[in-house]
Amino acid sequence: MNIRRAIFLDRDGVIIRDIDLLTRPDQVELLDHAAQAISTLNQADYKVIVVSNQTVIARGLASEAQVNEVNEWLRVLLLEQAGAKIDAFYICPHHPNATLPAYRIDCDCRKPFPGLLFKAAKDFDLELEHSFYDWRPHYRYYRWKESWL
Repeated sequence: MNIRRAIFLDRDGVIIRDIDLLTRPDQVELLDHAAQAISTLNQADYKVIVVSNQTVIARGLASEAQVNEVNEWLRVLLLEQAGAKIDAFYICPHHPNATLPAYRIDCDCRKPFPGLLFKAAKDFDLELEHSFYDWRPHYRYYRWKESWL
């Protein structure tokens, strides 16, 4: 039986150095061992999915396209350093107090809410009860069912 499982990772502070208001690829700095850890997860047959709040969009400091450029550059760095692969990036561009009215939304995709995890589970046909998420120190390494089920 093939279990369809994933590990959901935050980008900033988990894979790359957390730089306040990161908006450009040249600001990306991989954390020590992040690429090798992701490569190990790839080899263990986990989907590796990045789930990230991106308030730089809601604040008007970067467009969604610019955030995608940063994410694509991260893909290149991970591949070059350890042959590591991110299966998908899911971002929340919203914030309830956003500068830009179009992004001023109190949504369920903003972490710690699970909206983006549900979307990824549907897109990849994942079994969330066999999946894990890891973002920010106060949310580290939780099994899905221990957190939202």
